[in-house]
Amino acid sequence: SSSSAATLPIVQSANSAPYAASGSMMPSSFSSSSSSSFAYASALPPAEPPSAARATTPGTAGGSAGGGGGMSLFAKVKFASRAGLEAFRSRNTGEDALYTLQRARAPTVPPDAALLRELVLPACQVSNGVRLKQRIEVLRFCQSQRLECLHYEHQLDSQDDAGGMGITWLMCRNLEQRRVLVSFRGSKSTQDWLINFNAVPCVFQGLLNVHQGMYYSILRFYEALILPLLLESLARFPDFSICLTGHSLGGAYATLLYFMLERERHFNPELSRRLGERTVIQCVTFGAPVVTHSHEDEESLRAFVDSFAPLANIHHFVHDCDVVPRLLGGKLHRSVIQSSGDMSETKNYIPLGRFYFLHGDGSYISVFDTSDPSLLEQVLDMPSALVYGFKRSIKDHRMKIYLLKLSLYVHAGRISSVPDFIRAYHQDADDSVDE
Repeated sequence: SSSSAATLPIVQSANSAPYAASGSMMPSSFSSSSSSSFAYASALPPAEPPSAARATTPGTAGGSAGGGGGMSLFAKVKFASRAGLEAFRSRNTGEDALYTLQRARAPTVPPDAALLRELVLPACQVSNGVRLKQRIEVLRFCQSQRLECLHYEHQLDSQDDAGGMGITWLMCRNLEQRRVLVSFRGSKSTQDWLINFNAVPCVFQGLLNVHQGMYYSILRFYEALILPLLLESLARFPDFSICLTGHSLGGAYATLLYFMLERERHFNPELSRRLGERTVIQCVTFGAPVVTHSHEDEESLRAFVDSFAPLANIHHFVHDCDVVPRLLGGKLHRSVIQSSGDMSETKNYIPLGRFYFLHGDGSYISVFDTSDPSLLEQVLDMPSALVYGFKRSIKDHRMKIYLLKLSLYVHAGRISSVPDFIRAYHQDADDSVDE
């Protein structure tokens, strides 16, 4: 059964710490000699030609595209992924991968200081708080952050009769910043990973397609819980803004919810009136996969989506070698799909919004806008995540490290200004991986 809403008293919060511009920490340039390719090569299994892999895979019916009729779904996914990765690696060198990562690390125009201090960092803190295991811990977190908890639901609370699980999410209200925040937790259970793997795109609105598994998952809660609670809160505080946020799979849910709300406001007059035409809706994600797709060209898609859902209000944060934001975009995804024999004409998932890359010790952030799709595709391509090995790419995905780097940036690198639990993580050498 669904959990009941919990409300906590409001405590006036202190002013945010001042922001200071960051200095340049541009990595040293690399040599284009063959010695620079070893790091990327060591991150992958021994090379094997795609044709050989196809011929020796059981149940492939003589190596025909599609993997043969006798393979299970899991075997097909494993085979397609391996074949696609091998085909992809044969066309990309370590030098190219390292150059791509260097390009993503290049300093750009600094991000807006007020945006980071007043919107992004609080969203990051809430995205970290929703990961707490016990309800009482989440409520204590809200209290410590001077937030009014409107609703918290754990994945196990919303299990239906058929055994399907829900999602873990939190809705809270910040009276000082006059904002309602909705945060979703990332992947934790087997059910979450089944949702992740259901990456077939489905039609959402016009030219825009979305990740089918994630869309159907959040759709179960949208009309029954999320939208009514948001409308109830806006009816009481009509001048409040909305911030949708989350890490990993949670960030994908936040992105989809952003498009769902903006679609309602644009195409549904009644809900447009209740949501408020002037209500600002922002989406802030951390290490989230790309969930938007189209069979049309990227320019047409962006123009269409921007007509009803302003792309300037979507902010995606990617930490250095984080592999998850690069999974459904770029050349690797195309190779995997084509090698599977299914959906060979399907184009890539297309990133929408603005991307912020966190680097080094948190001293600077690179900003890339999707108005330059070719450049963004380069910095979101898979090889740059594997330059220092797969283990590093997974470690860079942890939610705590996003919070650490953003805290360091906003507090101008002053570790003494960062909260104690973040400072402790700065010294943590544990390689265990959060979702």
